[in-house]
Amino acid sequence: MALSLATQEMPPSVQNLLTGAIAASLFALVLLGWRLSSGRPLIAHRPRNAVPWNVLPVLFLLLPTALTLLSGLLPSEEDSTKQALKSNDVWSYAVVALLVAAAVYFLLAAVYRATPSDLGLPTNLRMLGEDVFFGSIGFVVVVGPLLLLNGALQQVFDSETVHPFIDQIVRGKEYSLFAAAAFAAVVQAPVFEETVFRLVLQGWLEKQEALILSATSQTELASDESIEPIETENENTPERSPRLVPWLPRGSISIVISALLFGFAHIGQGVAPVALVLLGFVLGYLYQRTHRIVSCMVLHALFNGFTMLIIWLSME
Repeated sequence: MALSLATQEMPPSVQNLLTGAIAASLFALVLLGWRLSSGRPLIAHRPRNAVPWNVLPVLFLLLPTALTLLSGLLPSEEDSTKQALKSNDVWSYAVVALLVAAAVYFLLAAVYRATPSDLGLPTNLRMLGEDVFFGSIGFVVVVGPLLLLNGALQQVFDSETVHPFIDQIVRGKEYSLFAAAAFAAVVQAPVFEETVFRLVLQGWLEKQEALILSATSQTELASDESIEPIETENENTPERSPRLVPWLPRGSISIVISALLFGFAHIGQGVAPVALVLLGFVLGYLYQRTHRIVSCMVLHALFNGFTMLIIWLSME
């Protein structure tokens, strides 16, 4: 979802909202910096067993997305004559995407025997409350840097970050289309995209990283009996096990790959994909630390909801 509006001079209400969001975000960053300086992690790491699925669900979900993006990037004689989007189209797409996401959870459980823990789902109200809390705090932390980065990119590249249909909604004051777009942005996109990029993709990438590290560790132990066994990680101890890149925490490679693909999936929205890669890093970090998908969905939904609120205020 885009971060700002096309060629629209922001009304005072939007300016005040953006200023308040940036101020709150900077304050939250100061608090997080103080927490890190005291030697405490931002979020306690909660390890879990590797996900049971193989690469097939990853390919099943990513290939259609890639083909859609490639077809959209290819030049077409019809680009200048595309018809305006209709609200029924958005509703249909959103419902289909949610059904696909539901089918993914069902098939992962049925075919790969994935447990609620594997699927990153809360099993009680306390866990659900934690997920909402982490997602909400993550939104407050990331929204300011995203707005500042996006604004800087617009100035440098003289570009506007525009979702394909925002200008149509704002200029035409199409409230029915806005309602459909708001549902797609706040409900469908967080559920579908976090299922694809964090749960299925990043979960599988973490599994591959663990397999590589396990094979490497066994080789080293076989060649040098003086090497001590790797300590088991838990929620309260620092990570001491080997890493693919020595100066990066475990899971960083998985976060980077999922974040880059997440940004690539939004190509066509001006400079927005660059800022959305940063959002992908935060979402990936949140998932890597908690291994729970609802917190990522909450952060994603709040971010998109914030954007839709800006659009609504610009329509008044």
